[in-house]
Amino acid sequence: MESIIDFSKLTGEIFKHWWKVALIVCVITGISFPFIQGMVSQYVSTATVLIKAQSDNATPMEQVDGYDSTRNPYYETQYTLMQSRVIIEKAVRTLKLDEDPDFNGEAGRRLVEDTPLFDGSTRHEDNNINENTSLSQHGILSKQERINNAVKTVYQHITISGVRLTQLVYVSFEWPSSEVAAKVANGVAQSYIDYTVEQKVQKTIAAQEWNQQRLAELKQTMLEQKKGIEALLDAEGLLTFRGVDGFETETLGIVTNKLADAKDRRLTLKANYDVVSQSSGIPLLDVITLPEISSHAQVQDLRIALISANKDLYQLQKRYGPKHQKVLQAKAKIEAIQVQTRMLLRELEKGLYKSYQAALQKERQYELELAKQKQTFQAMAVKRDKYNTLKTDLDKTTDLYKELYQRTQELSLNREYREPDSVLYDPAVAPEKPSKPNKALFLIMIFMLTLILCVVALIVKAALQNSITTMSDIKRRLGLLPLGELGVIPNQAEEWHLSTFETPQVDDLLVGLRTKWILEESNQIQQGIIAEPHRVISIMSATAMEGRSLVSYLIAKTFAHDSRTLLIDMDYRSENGLTERFNFQGHPGFSDSLNNIEELESFILPVEGKVDLMPKGTSDSSSLLLLSNLNIPMLLEHLKARYDRIIIDLPCVESFKDGLLVSKQTETTLWVVESNKLNANQVLEQLKRVSEQGINVMGAMVNQVKLEHMQSEEAKTLRDNNAQVLIRKGR
Repeated sequence: MESIIDFSKLTGEIFKHWWKVALIVCVITGISFPFIQGMVSQYVSTATVLIKAQSDNATPMEQVDGYDSTRNPYYETQYTLMQSRVIIEKAVRTLKLDEDPDFNGEAGRRLVEDTPLFDGSTRHEDNNINENTSLSQHGILSKQERINNAVKTVYQHITISGVRLTQLVYVSFEWPSSEVAAKVANGVAQSYIDYTVEQKVQKTIAAQEWNQQRLAELKQTMLEQKKGIEALLDAEGLLTFRGVDGFETETLGIVTNKLADAKDRRLTLKANYDVVSQSSGIPLLDVITLPEISSHAQVQDLRIALISANKDLYQLQKRYGPKHQKVLQAKAKIEAIQVQTRMLLRELEKGLYKSYQAALQKERQYELELAKQKQTFQAMAVKRDKYNTLKTDLDKTTDLYKELYQRTQELSLNREYREPDSVLYDPAVAPEKPSKPNKALFLIMIFMLTLILCVVALIVKAALQNSITTMSDIKRRLGLLPLGELGVIPNQAEEWHLSTFETPQVDDLLVGLRTKWILEESNQIQQGIIAEPHRVISIMSATAMEGRSLVSYLIAKTFAHDSRTLLIDMDYRSENGLTERFNFQGHPGFSDSLNNIEELESFILPVEGKVDLMPKGTSDSSSLLLLSNLNIPMLLEHLKARYDRIIIDLPCVESFKDGLLVSKQTETTLWVVESNKLNANQVLEQLKRVSEQGINVMGAMVNQVKLEHMQSEEAKTLRDNNAQVLIRKGR
């Protein structure tokens, strides 16, 4: 049913209690002021460390501890290492923070060495006490315990953070002393740098020692391998001439070359022999011009003589003719030379044959020697494999020994050179102003927080308040039409008189209620919900003492301005209703009229103007039996013939069912709610009981509303004129 958000109630609650809020805020702020002023100032000093992306390459020799900064976890690893315990403890030991009471606690003010034990001896006198052994039983702390306390203290005040997308790391330390803050920040940063260098040196030393050990082992292995090769050479009688098989290979090559030369010589001699042996059928001049024969000295001489004789013969024939004696002598000379040449060729043939046979014999000897050398070389293969295996092992061992020796020499040089992977780029300095606490800000925060909490408390209080306070709550929380409101009674006297309400201010409020009632009836008539204005109206409330009887009288008085109005008191549960208020106790009334409808005049008493009252009557019957009488509808019909409006005051719904019986006989109901008495859920529960009986509730009005909470136009006029609504509490 809540269709809108109304902040007026919340803001009204705040404005109502603003002075309380101001007082609480001032008191709490004032109380916190000395505590804030007494807070110890804290100084923060920051050192900037640059983590290198690559080594400086100051030396060409490869480092043992290399790194790859391109890997994603590299910088995160360095950040984590920087805030590890080993770095913090190294800084504590370097700066001797374990001897500072502010870091190791009050128990560390006295050093272990100078503290007497329970037996009167000191630590120097008791050699059984270890320096790192806990001495808590003697009331002192050991060095390791003081270091642990200092490390814990540093952890609580140090902050290490990497600058995103850079190689920088901030090391910040917070401490009451600016000098100590700067010293510790620089100390932690330098400890990280020194630690990385020490780790590299330790790795270099370890690598160097390992290499030296391996060098000794390799040297011994080389000696053993050389001895094995020498033993193989001695046992097999091998020579290391151009390799273990160099001599045999060289010999085999010589024999092969000799065999080739012998074979070539044999073939040459065989060819020359064949030419000479076949020269009988070949012209002599062609034979002696062959390269294999023409090189012979005698052949050359005979060739020259033959050429000269042919020349002389040609000249003589040209001079003397073919039959001349000189020509014939020349021809005879040529024939003699030819005969002599052929004889020489026969001798050459014999000599060539002998040379051929000798070359053939020599070739066969070389073939036998080659076969022998092949067998020797084949037998050398197994020995050569053994030798090569041993020689390969020795060569590899020698190469490894050379590499290790070179690396050992490099490590020896690297051991002396210390290249840090990080640099203290911007050392921390002692700050001039403290970083915290910001005392002014604390005061403002306490002031604002207290103010906010007070305002929230008021808002929560107002929001959780589910009671019906104003006319707007009727529509928003009950879903009923708000018809009007009545102000609060100025005093709490139990007795009230009609004259109390005879004021212009009350008249204005009641006229406003009457006007809304008539307008609502007109709307329902136009919409066809009802055919004529409601004539029989019951007044109901959820609980007793909500001003229902008073409202009944005031409503009747309001309608009586232009209508004949009857007010019926049917609240038999109350001992202070309308009948008692008008002093009509014992007078015949409603209970008597049920059986004497014809004599209605005797049961109705005039009250004021056009307002008449029918009191309760003199019957002693149960009210539940009385209000369930079947003559009630007939009685109401007779009364409607005489009055324009009939107002019935009924008992509360929460405790009694009497009112529900009569309300079913009426045309509509006006619901009365006392301001700030019941929450909406309680009222809704009773309204649900009414609706289940099919009773029509025209609307509701609020009673006992404070002047500042009144919302009707008439109430606004009263507030503007500074008027007081003098209304006594009714029932």
